[in-house]
Amino acid sequence: MHADIQIGLISEAKGGSSYALAQLLEQNYSAVYKYMLGLTLDSQLAADITQDCMVRVIEKFFLYDSEKSAILTWMITIAKNLFIEHCRKDKRKDKFLAFPELETQTDSMNDLIENEEILSTIKNLSLKARVPVLLKHSAGYSYEEIAKILKIPVGTVKSRIFNGLNSLKKELENYER
Repeated sequence: MHADIQIGLISEAKGGSSYALAQLLEQNYSAVYKYMLGLTLDSQLAADITQDCMVRVIEKFFLYDSEKSAILTWMITIAKNLFIEHCRKDKRKDKFLAFPELETQTDSMNDLIENEEILSTIKNLSLKARVPVLLKHSAGYSYEEIAKILKIPVGTVKSRIFNGLNSLKKELENYER
């Protein structure tokens, strides 16, 4: 989307326009959903958290500061925090370590999780590796943006992505044999 249009919508939404806020939510919904789908590997949970994120954005939009981050980065940070909150509330944390099987429909998913082998391999990555890998190679964020979202140093982001991709590569090579 053109940056000037988004800046205009943000300004209007800050001024109280519910229509402008609705436009911002609509324009960023699928990107937040795809991120959550990659993080949770569960289409229903991803949809639920994305919906909760949209509600939280509506409630907290007055706190958004365009000087600090892009609107999508802010929304993804909210979604990530909701996922963490969800995991903490669930006493059965093993459920989230194993991550339930995804439905076979993959048309709304990105290239990284489009087939069984890659999906299975991504599931084996720890959350610490999976999140930065998906943010970089699925959502297209820079190392600096990922560091800001995850609140970790850029060097840690690079290391986690490097190690995560190496793990994926090794597992996929083993799978092909």
